[in-house]
Amino acid sequence: MTQTINIETIRRLVSLIAAQPNISNRKLAQSLGIGRTSATKYRDLLDQANISLESIGALSDEVLSRICGFTTNQASFVEPDWEEIRVYLSTKRVWGKMLPTERSAWVNLYLKQYFPNFSGEGCLPDGCMSERTFNRRYSKYLHDKGLDILRHQPYSNNNFGPASMVEIDTIGDRFEYINAKGEHQKAVIFTAVLKYSGYIYAEAMSSGSGICWAVAIINALYFFGGVPEVLRCDNDKALCQYGSPTRLRATIEMVVREFKLGTDLCPVRSPKWKGSNERANLTLQKHLFESQLKSSIPHVDDLTHLNRVLLQEVMKINSASRSHGQLSRLEIFKRYEESFLKPLPLVRPTVKYMTYAFVRKNGYVTYQNNYYYAGIEQIGKTIIIENSMGKNINLRKDGNLKILVSYELDKNAISPRHYHKADCFKTETERVTSRPKEWFISAFENLSEPHEAIVKAIQWLFDAFKSSTPVATRLCNQIYNLYSKNPQDIDCLNATCEEIIKKGCVTELRTQLVRTYNLFSRIKEMGADAFSKFVTPPLNSISEPKEDDSSNTTINQHKYSDSVRGEEYCYERDHVK
Repeated sequence: MTQTINIETIRRLVSLIAAQPNISNRKLAQSLGIGRTSATKYRDLLDQANISLESIGALSDEVLSRICGFTTNQASFVEPDWEEIRVYLSTKRVWGKMLPTERSAWVNLYLKQYFPNFSGEGCLPDGCMSERTFNRRYSKYLHDKGLDILRHQPYSNNNFGPASMVEIDTIGDRFEYINAKGEHQKAVIFTAVLKYSGYIYAEAMSSGSGICWAVAIINALYFFGGVPEVLRCDNDKALCQYGSPTRLRATIEMVVREFKLGTDLCPVRSPKWKGSNERANLTLQKHLFESQLKSSIPHVDDLTHLNRVLLQEVMKINSASRSHGQLSRLEIFKRYEESFLKPLPLVRPTVKYMTYAFVRKNGYVTYQNNYYYAGIEQIGKTIIIENSMGKNINLRKDGNLKILVSYELDKNAISPRHYHKADCFKTETERVTSRPKEWFISAFENLSEPHEAIVKAIQWLFDAFKSSTPVATRLCNQIYNLYSKNPQDIDCLNATCEEIIKKGCVTELRTQLVRTYNLFSRIKEMGADAFSKFVTPPLNSISEPKEDDSSNTTINQHKYSDSVRGEEYCYERDHVK
């Protein structure tokens, strides 16, 4: 860094020339820490004054300043409270165009406060600094305090207040390490940098997936001890929605919402926007593990152990003093930024497995090879699907995250895809045609009349039509309708179900049910004695299906049978095309 030229520099220059009259201008400049052009300039000015070197040493500062062309009114300037200026320019959690500028500080805290009678037109009053002098002296104040990093840039969008922004990124190349088993592993190094102080956090991730990013963001904010105003990142594929580089993935966006963070997406690998982050990445690449390894690979037990060691290295970098006597990142963070961070949530947020989904014209969304109904009102909209521990999914509105409906996660991965529709969306007809086995059993099991054969028939039908549940539901609805029309003939229905089980044949079951039920109804009309004699064995002893080929016949085994009137044919005709 070139030294500022003042009276003391000129007197040192005179001393060096007096000691070594033939010293070159290059060596003179190197000895004084100034440029060769400046050394040549002031040496020529002293020669033109025609004053001996001994006499120059006896001159006053005022006379020597006139010889060298220095201005002599610097000491007469009215000095403001520079710390007040720094606080004014470091507005809490503000960045970009909203941040006060050095010009506004010069006008409001200098001109109006120290020269209230100045109208703003004409020459400045005596002792009043110009705007350029004001900026230069403020920069010198920051340098002397070790706060060069807080210096304002001419472009207002590059200026940031305390706790205004955190930048996140990953170091390009994967970091290699050796675990306890001697295996070579690679990790992705996540970095987060507070824009104002340059305070760094780093974490080793097993992969660059969105879930790992979300976990690392939470860990970084808890490492800082608070929440800044804005999260800045690039539109990396692991962060942004596929095909939409202007929007974060749902999993990461939910984390951002939990912390009430604003987001700022910028192009990938763009130092123009993420300058401090890129510089921090370069610093980490240079200094990580430099104390214990030169060219070897670090040996750690696992990824958790690597992160503990990595955190120690990061704290060393944060605590190290910067060049030219500037304060360390940790000192600036503790003094000027930590108190401005927003408080963390009372409960530590957890990462939720979420994804965006588009609702089709039929009201369904696709998730993991299956379809789930979201409602007519959501057609053409984007909703959020939340995977809850791999067991259930919640369909949520995109805006307020209100749960629309919950489904049990269908893990079917084989075509045809399954369609799922919650009861709250079903019509009366759909509710009837989708009744589960438990509904039919509960409808009969509390009856005082004999019903054992009916319950057993329901269970047998759902077992026989495992691959065609709608067929079993249709047959059980037929049994329920027969009971609803003539509840007094429950004994006929019970006998019918017993006969169906005894035959154990799944073909033409609808016809069998109607014919057998009508037969028992006519016998019952002939008299109770005739009905009781015909129904053998007694109703309270239910026989098992016959152990032959027909009793174990399922819908799949009769797929190519001669009969084309069975339920399995109807189902395949209506659904399998």
